[in-house]
Order: sequence, then C-alpha cells, then structure tokens
Amino acid sequence: MTTDEVGHGRRELLRARGAWWLLGLAVFLAVGTAFGRLAARDGGLLLVAQVFHHPIALPMLIVGVLAGAVHLRFQRPPVRSVAAATAVLASAAGLVLVPFRAFSGLGPEVTSVQEAPGRSDRRLVVEEDSISIDPVWRVYVDEGSGTSQRRWRVGRLHGDDPNDGLTEASWADPGTVLVVTGDGRHHLVPLTPDDGRPARTLSRGYWED
Repeated sequence: MTTDEVGHGRRELLRARGAWWLLGLAVFLAVGTAFGRLAARDGGLLLVAQVFHHPIALPMLIVGVLAGAVHLRFQRPPVRSVAAATAVLASAAGLVLVPFRAFSGLGPEVTSVQEAPGRSDRRLVVEEDSISIDPVWRVYVDEGSGTSQRRWRVGRLHGDDPNDGLTEASWADPGTVLVVTGDGRHHLVPLTPDDGRPARTLSRGYWED
C-alpha cells in the first residue's frame, strides 16, 4: 500500500467519524427540541424551555448539522458543494437567530418580576410583547428554583381594546395573584398551595391560539 493510499484511508476514516459525530449532535438537538416543546407548555420546566424551545433556530441548526454530515460522507462534488453551502447557511442562521431575537427587541420583554410575600420560591413575572401594533401582556407564576423551576400561565391580555389591557399585576397574598385590567376590573387568581398552579387562567382580548 502506497503512502498516498494510507493517507487517503486516514482521511476517509476521519470524515466517517466526523459524519457520525455530526449525526449524533443532530439527534441530540432533535431530542432537545422535543423536550423544549414539552417544557414550553403550561407548567413545564422553565430552564429546559429557555435552552431548547427555539422553534425556528434549532430546526435550522439541525438542518445545518445534517448537511455537514452529508458533506463529510459523500464524495460527489455536486453533492458536497450543495451540502457545504446548506451547512454554512443553515447553521449560521440558527446560531444568529437566538441572540438576535434576544437583543433586537423583537421578542417578549420581561417588565416585572415580583417575589411572593414571604416566599422566595414563587415569583410573579410579566412579559410584554406586541402583535402587529397592539400591546400584549403575559402573566406567569414561576414556582420552585433551579432546574426544577416550573412556569404557570396566569393570564394573557391583548391590548387591541384598551379595556382589555394590563394596568397592574401584583400579589394580593402569597397564594393569590391580582390582575387589574384597563376597564378597572380587579381579577383575583388563586394558586394551589402545593405547586403554585393557577386555579384559572385569565384571557382578555383577541387571541388566535
């Protein structure tokens, strides 16, 4: 066996190993995406949702990683060229979307975080966002701490009508959230003592989902 043949064999082995590593990374990201979607539901684990719930960015990153594996595994120049371009563009888009959304002001903004009286493991969180030109508020209770922290939805308010907008969200007591809407109404939402789950969810204004 010549030196060139030995070198070619080593390169092929490295490419095959690289392709398998990329496939493993794609599987990991796909599993993470699935868990992130579950965690983003009401009462899901907040940390998992924050890390893995990126419905556009992570799928694009997965496409980029898979394209990279194709580039390493196949030898035909047209296939390698298309795979390389796809890998670069999709991976770059996936990696850029998360920080762009975080720092561009296009995503929801946390406008208030309040600990429940006498309870450091329970926080009232208000996020403000916009749909078209209308303000949108989402009110949550974060229960627990660390990796076990869960997020419960208390209310969502669409400000297309000022009467449905959020005027105030605060604690009436450690187990009850007070939401005041633009029409001056006071809405009390009690929480279950064991896990902080709201007994009901307040929804004001127009929502498609």
